[in-house]
Amino acid sequence: MLSVVPQYPISRRLSYAIRPAIGAVPQCLALQVERACSARETRRGNTMRVISKKALLDFINRHPGARSALMTWYSLAQACLAYGYNDLKQTFAAVDYVPPQYTVFDVGGNRFRIVAAIHYNRQSLFVRHVLTHAEYDLWTRKNLNS
Repeated sequence: MLSVVPQYPISRRLSYAIRPAIGAVPQCLALQVERACSARETRRGNTMRVISKKALLDFINRHPGARSALMTWYSLAQACLAYGYNDLKQTFAAVDYVPPQYTVFDVGGNRFRIVAAIHYNRQSLFVRHVLTHAEYDLWTRKNLNS
């Protein structure tokens, strides 16, 4: 069963989404989930659709230590509803918009980066790249500084 701070209950759907990822919900995660997803936002079909879980799983195969952080991010991303960057920033404090089209999530205590393209009108998040911090620095120099 999930251990969650009593004054910050999370919905049953979210608890089932998060349980396989980490087994227990720390207080800070429970607060993030509660802030991001109210009862109306967790109705079926209204939450974010994360496309390309395969990219996450491939990265986990190369870096097994990233499993818990990436699966927690995946569960939170699926459960949230964001109409724009500001809504996304309420759920994920460590997120940056990188023009022209990317949103970059700092995951795992700033050790990993998820580069995604988000279509807020469709509630779709496309995972483009999952990188370590060092790989992200190289990717940034190659793709964004040209």
